[in-house]
Amino acid sequence: MIFLQILKIIGLILLVLLLIIIGLLLLILFYPLSYRVKGFWKKEYQIEGSVTWLFHLIGYYFYFADGEQEQYLRILWFRKKFHESEDAAEAVEDTEDALEEFITEDGWMDNPEDTKLQENDADNSQAALIEQKPEHEQKTYDDMQENPGKSEEIAKHKKTSVFQKMKNTIAGFLQNIKRVVRNLIRQYRKWDKIFHNKVYQAAFGRLKKEFVCLLKHIVPSRMRLNARFSTGAPDTTGITLGVIAMFPMAYQNRWNIVPDFEAEQMYVDAEFDLKGHVFVFQILASVIRVIFDQNCRKLYHAFRA
Repeated sequence: MIFLQILKIIGLILLVLLLIIIGLLLLILFYPLSYRVKGFWKKEYQIEGSVTWLFHLIGYYFYFADGEQEQYLRILWFRKKFHESEDAAEAVEDTEDALEEFITEDGWMDNPEDTKLQENDADNSQAALIEQKPEHEQKTYDDMQENPGKSEEIAKHKKTSVFQKMKNTIAGFLQNIKRVVRNLIRQYRKWDKIFHNKVYQAAFGRLKKEFVCLLKHIVPSRMRLNARFSTGAPDTTGITLGVIAMFPMAYQNRWNIVPDFEAEQMYVDAEFDLKGHVFVFQILASVIRVIFDQNCRKLYHAFRA
């Protein structure tokens, strides 16, 4: 009896754990990945938004304005910023300027005594090098002093070596150009073969289909817009308003767009608010269909080849 009770307790614990795991999987797959972007555009602009998931426990937030920006990732109570604040950058610049002033004022670079010491050290090192020259080099130097004709031959030899180096440099440059041209021709033939192959065309068709499918899911479910604009001329302002009114998203989302026919300069004042979501299982479904498509796998191997 005791053994059966122990097995019963273990079975209940395993069942609870299994239910928790299934619940977490369903939560991950069917909890929407939500996003929102709002802001305004007048003489100045401001854009802020967020992408959140799992009851806002995970989120990416951003804020852009004239001369200001802020971006960070939040997971539970931890934040990771993606840019250096302006105050920190200014502090670094001030520190660098202060160091430069300290170096120049303290005489590290412009002290005459230090300069003389450096010159004396350089002269001593050169003298030591001359003294340490091998005998055949010292002999060559003495021959050059005694025989000017030999020195002219040595000068001609140096000129010839300089020209030879220039010739080798130009030849290497031309070889590099030939190599680049060959690589471009090879890549062109490779891509031409890919785009005209029926298998790869089918793969591109599958990718296009999945991209359009994902785009339909990601499109904002709410797009609010309040705008007032002018192109600077009444006729072009009216034409622009007519073109905007042709798009279904304009009248389906009840955009409030007011044209200004009296303004003599072009301007746009707008406030917008976009909101939408996509489910994780929709993204995974598209990714899995692409991965298990044979044509897409062949296209992937062709890219890596």
